[in-house]
Amino acid sequence: MTFINKQKVCFFRWGISSYAENLHLIKNLRKTYKNFPYLYSYDEIEERDYHDAYMTAGERLDAFVAIHDGKLIGISIGCPLIHGITICADLIETELNQGKPYYFGDIIVDKNYWGLGIANTLYQKHLNYVADKGYSDALALLVERRSDDPRKPTEFKKSRLWEFHGFNPTEFTITYPWNTFTTAGEIKQEPHSLRAYQKALTPKIINEITPVNLSSHA
Repeated sequence: MTFINKQKVCFFRWGISSYAENLHLIKNLRKTYKNFPYLYSYDEIEERDYHDAYMTAGERLDAFVAIHDGKLIGISIGCPLIHGITICADLIETELNQGKPYYFGDIIVDKNYWGLGIANTLYQKHLNYVADKGYSDALALLVERRSDDPRKPTEFKKSRLWEFHGFNPTEFTITYPWNTFTTAGEIKQEPHSLRAYQKALTPKIINEITPVNLSSHA
């Protein structure tokens, strides 16, 4: 693995305009999911629908990004629950929508940068920003999988990021379909169970994170 100077990794917040302008780079970063066929087979049509759904959040969309040597290497995406994507729509009708909740979607880090704490830093900055904006709770949906699932790669390690940041499982689950690999090795759209996790937020003060156009760093 190539040595990476973590001090040269910069973190910024993107709004909807920067997100849209750099969508091709975000889509390329999301190909990291190809390392997890156990969870997701990476389907081009599903990817298009996924980003279209996030774009409907408009100015309420937040994307915290990590950049190293002009390259997008990590991203954390979220928006207020009431303006969330289709996958979390069912949560709006539950008690989780009390107060002013915020939905955390994906966090993705380029495989070449795993193990450097990039994901942890992204989430910490994102969480602090959301808390400082007065949101009452942070919500996330995590896929539920059997630990002995035969499709699970031997090198796969479940992230403890949510637990580290104090998210607790709730009683609420939703079922949502997407393409993944069956035990026979075929790609098939199947229903998946996701459990809602919740974290109560308290106001915090953070340094301002200036939006940046990644193309200017290329």
